[in-house]
Amino acid sequence: MDAMYPQETVGSTLFKVEQAGEYRRVFTREILGEFEVGEFTRGTLTYEIYGTQAHYHGVRLDYEGKLLVRSRLVELLGSVDENLEGLLVSYFEGGQYFLVDFMDALDSWGIAYGYLDDVPGSYVTFRPRRMTRPTLSLIA
Repeated sequence: MDAMYPQETVGSTLFKVEQAGEYRRVFTREILGEFEVGEFTRGTLTYEIYGTQAHYHGVRLDYEGKLLVRSRLVELLGSVDENLEGLLVSYFEGGQYFLVDFMDALDSWGIAYGYLDDVPGSYVTFRPRRMTRPTLSLIA
């Protein structure tokens, strides 16, 4: 199969499957100083959900976020694997978890992340990681 989109080949593959006319790949990569977990899909189900033949979205974590995710995955998976990519492979393998499930986990763990949504040939949406805001105090 010839790659039509860069998200089909960039980074390190965590999980990849093609069945029933649907292709799905979950991968990681370092980009712009952040750690990205991305999910690319292409096929009939993608078209039914997003109205386009291909869809990519991903989350971006800073260094602290990577450490927190690794710690939470060690707890969740009962693993002693030190490698974040190995832990993510264990999390996504089997195909029962999608990027939206990972985002739900990040939210429940209170881990800040940026979000990127890209529909090839259409639009790109980017929401940067939540920044910690200083607490304002009132002066009497």
